[in-house]
Amino acid sequence: MPMNQVIQRRRRELGLTQEHLARALNVTAPAVNKWEKGATCPDVSLLAPLARLLKIDMNELFCFREDPTEAEIQRFAAEVLEAAQHSGLDAAFAMAAEELRQYPHCDALRLQCASVLDGAALLYPEEDGRQEQRAAQIDEWYECCASCEIEAIRRRAAYMLAARHLRREDADAAQRMLDQLGSEPPLDTSPLQIRIRMQQGRTEEAGRLAAQALLRCINEAQSYLWQLIDVEMSCKNDGAAAEMAQRSADLTRLMELWAYNAAIAPLNLALKRRDAAESLKLLGQLLQAAAEPWKPEETLLFRRLSGAHGRPDMHRMLSSLLDSLETDPAYDFLRTEPGFRELIAAHRNC
Repeated sequence: MPMNQVIQRRRRELGLTQEHLARALNVTAPAVNKWEKGATCPDVSLLAPLARLLKIDMNELFCFREDPTEAEIQRFAAEVLEAAQHSGLDAAFAMAAEELRQYPHCDALRLQCASVLDGAALLYPEEDGRQEQRAAQIDEWYECCASCEIEAIRRRAAYMLAARHLRREDADAAQRMLDQLGSEPPLDTSPLQIRIRMQQGRTEEAGRLAAQALLRCINEAQSYLWQLIDVEMSCKNDGAAAEMAQRSADLTRLMELWAYNAAIAPLNLALKRRDAAESLKLLGQLLQAAAEPWKPEETLLFRRLSGAHGRPDMHRMLSSLLDSLETDPAYDFLRTEPGFRELIAAHRNC
C-alpha cells in the first residue's frame, strides 16, 4: 500500500481530520490533502512526527513490512481454526488480532480472519457472555474489508455481511449489502485452470481442482434445494416439499457427501410438520452421522481432496449440536417426547 493510502487510512482509523493532522504538524490542510492524494510527499523532517501522530512505526509508513502471501494467509487461517477448536474462541481471536497488528493494512488477511472466526463461532459456540463482543469484532473486520479498494475482497466482505444480517433476521440491512455487489457475477476460472494443468501434465493437481469445483457446485445445489423446500412449505405444498427433501438426501448419497447432509432436509421438514416420531428418528441419524467425519479419501469423486480440507473437531461439534437441541425453540415440542432426553444422553456419552 503506498504511503499516501497509509496516511489516509490510519488518519481515518484514529478519527482525525486532515485539519487535525495539519495543525499537529504545523502545515496546511491542503498540504495534507496532497499527501493523501499522492500528489506530494511529506517533508523528510515531518516523517518521524507523522508516524508518531499516526501511532505507527516508520516501517509501516514506508510500507517496508511486506504483506503475507496467499499461501501464508491460508496456513495462518488453518492455525486460527485449530486454535478455536482446541484452545477456545478467545485464544483464536487474540491470535488473529496480533497477526493483524503486524499487518494492519492487509485486507486479504483481515477478510480471512473474519471468515474463519465467523465459521468457528458457529461451529464451536461459547456461552460466556462475550458473544456480542466477538460478533462486533467480526463485523468490524468485514466492514473494513467492504470499503477496500480491491474489488474481490470488497465483494466477498459485503456478501458475508449480508449473510450475517440475515442470521440476525435483518433482511433490509442484508439487501443493502447485496445492493453494493451489483448483478455482475464473479468469473469462475476453474474450467480454464483445470485445462491449463492438464496441458502442463499436472494431472493430479487438475483432478484436485476439478473435485473442489464439483464439491462447491454440489453444496450450492443442496443450498438451493433447501431453500426450495422452505418455499414449498410456506406455500403449503407439503407433497412437493417432501419429494424435494428426499431428492436432497438422494443427492448426498449419490455424490458421496457427508452422511450428515442427508438428514438435514428431511429433519427440517419433520420439525416444521411437528412430526415427533419422524423427527426423533432423523435426529438419531443426524447425531450418528455428526460423530463420524466425512472421509473424502474413501470416495470415488473426492479422493484427491484427502488432506486438502481441515477436519473439524467432531467431539466439540457434536457437543455444540446437542447443546442446541436442549435450547433451540424449534425442538420445544420434542422435549416431552419419550426418547428425546435418552437420545441426547446417549450421544453425550459417546
